[in-house]
Amino acid sequence: MAIPAYFEREATLTDRREPRLKLALNAQGTPSSGKATDVLIHNISPTGLLMECAAELAPGETLEIELPEFGPTPATIVWASGRLFGCEFARPIPDAAISAAMLRSAGEGTAEIAPASAAGETFGARLQRLRKAQGLTLADVAAELDVSKPTVWAWEKGRARPLDDRIDDLARVLGVPGSDLLTGNDSSALQGLVTRCRDEIARACGSSADKVRIFIEL
Repeated sequence: MAIPAYFEREATLTDRREPRLKLALNAQGTPSSGKATDVLIHNISPTGLLMECAAELAPGETLEIELPEFGPTPATIVWASGRLFGCEFARPIPDAAISAAMLRSAGEGTAEIAPASAAGETFGARLQRLRKAQGLTLADVAAELDVSKPTVWAWEKGRARPLDDRIDDLARVLGVPGSDLLTGNDSSALQGLVTRCRDEIARACGSSADKVRIFIEL
């Protein structure tokens, strides 16, 4: 005997989920049971995200995830599979927070910052090294410059770059000349090199050194 039937979608699954946008964003997560750990966010929506990290986390555990321009965001792990974790935010985040995360992720990939001892030290790695050498936290630097902690974190991770008019103030907080912060070289040695180059260019062009301008793009 044939029995009429139909399949009904489970409301508790479909209603709570929203389309997630793909991205590759490095961030930090602070579990309730441990210290901050680096995480890689693979997708995000107003209600949750998919992240990857090396920490041992379990479903039901809560953590705070640093989102760009939005700050620490409480979330609960709802499932885990190896290094991948599905998380649900304690409360939905605004579209502006998602847009900031997408913009920060765009074109950045998942490249790691080179260590301080490596050749070709990045601006972010140099900033982090100088900050730690002064015994300053991200919050300390943020307070001195009147910016958010995630902003300074983004500078160190290479996700953003401080405006030119902030470089001198940032260098002052770190206790170094602005040129040292930008290049990582000793400023006196760099100035000597620039002076010698200016003199040689002036002689080659039959001009005076004060009319030679050297611009360095970093």
